[in-house]
Amino acid sequence: EKEDLKAYTTLTKSLKSEFSMVFEKCTMKGESHNQLHNFLIPINDLFEPLASSDLKECQESYDKLNKHLKVYQTYFK
Repeated sequence: EKEDLKAYTTLTKSLKSEFSMVFEKCTMKGESHNQLHNFLIPINDLFEPLASSDLKECQESYDKLNKHLKVYQTYFK
């Protein structure tokens, strides 16, 4: 629903909840732990524009988020 501001708000709330849970339940240690967190931190920066009242800003943030998530398998198995 890329044309619906409410959908972006709902998505952002859900993503923030899941994002927090990942950090709360993280049991990884060492360098892999650090690298995972380095990958995740930029996602947090996309939440504010994803919940914007500007539809274009929401759409751009959504596209950036999807692009970022697609590279996950490049770095992690």
